[in-house]
Amino acid sequence: AVSAAPRPSSMAAAAAPAPPAAVVEPTAEQQGYMDSMRNVASMLEQAASGEVQKKQAREGARAADLLDEAIRAGKVSDSADKQIGELAVAVGKYDFGGALQVQAALVATDWSSLRDFLKTTKHFLTAAKRKMEDASRG
Repeated sequence: AVSAAPRPSSMAAAAAPAPPAAVVEPTAEQQGYMDSMRNVASMLEQAASGEVQKKQAREGARAADLLDEAIRAGKVSDSADKQIGELAVAVGKYDFGGALQVQAALVATDWSSLRDFLKTTKHFLTAAKRKMEDASRG
């Protein structure tokens, strides 16, 4: 006679999944950084004269979203946080050249953990700087 005994399920033998990593909530100051970037992006989008400029302006909001993700994932070191604060202050003052200098310093020190944020931020800042230069000429 063939035994009809149940076979052990491989699913039952699998280890339980690891608990999710703790989410780090942004501080009020970090939220301010993101708000500043979103506000400037919104103003630039409203002032944009074409679809390409609007898309470039929206990169600022996307950069803020990527920063939010990095903060919540615990990828922002204390030194990077300080530099991001400097970047946000420069953006708030429409000093896009200064913000690009801070962005370049962050690339040198925090590229591996903040790559997506830094790439998107560079596109946004470059477009914003160009828009401000065009506005001052015209």
